[in-house]
Amino acid sequence: MLAATGHATVIAVGESLVRGSPAEHRFHHFHVAQRPDPLGALAEAVRHYDAVLLVPTSLEPALLVEVLEVVQRLESVPVLLALTDGWTSGAVGVAIQRGVNTLLHAPVTAADLGSAAHHALRAAPRASAHALRVGELTLDLHRDLARWAETDIPLRRSQLDQLQRLMRAYPEPARFDDLAQRRGAAPVTRKAVRRAIAAVRGELRAAAGGGIVVEPVARVGYCLRLSEV
Repeated sequence: MLAATGHATVIAVGESLVRGSPAEHRFHHFHVAQRPDPLGALAEAVRHYDAVLLVPTSLEPALLVEVLEVVQRLESVPVLLALTDGWTSGAVGVAIQRGVNTLLHAPVTAADLGSAAHHALRAAPRASAHALRVGELTLDLHRDLARWAETDIPLRRSQLDQLQRLMRAYPEPARFDDLAQRRGAAPVTRKAVRRAIAAVRGELRAAAGGGIVVEPVARVGYCLRLSEV
């Protein structure tokens, strides 16, 4: 998948794990989403087709084991281990036993993290991530093709990205922050997000005739809704 996107979403569990500015991160083809707790990080990771989880050794041992075992079941989300101050060989051993083979000293430089994230995504199994489905709406990630039942939906690449975020979030809303992300570039404004969503909404309406709609969620973002037609 990375060969198609050239970008990675690094989900960092906690703060101060990554060095550099957002501009440096973009230069190395990734952006960082920080989540204060592992549960929030896992929930965020499954929302992104290009996610890489950055887990610190400072987690409680039992929690580290639990997080890594959950990620093992996800299969397509690779993990990088951030060696924080006071790291132990025990924590490293736990991670290696559960399939983690990339260790980085925190705070990780943008160059090192970009290289590691890209390598991890190329190596991750992606067969199960090639298609998304919500009702009769299908998005083929391998061919960049959206369909409603048997009808193709003509969307540009940027619009397909927005539709993918909406579908991954379903039945919850996709947040403005997620919808503002672009492949390898700075996030766009909320005004630009609204324009892009309006275009996606129009194409869905033309193809589905009201079978699926994109609804605004005040101060949050947008949500896909199935409706009876």
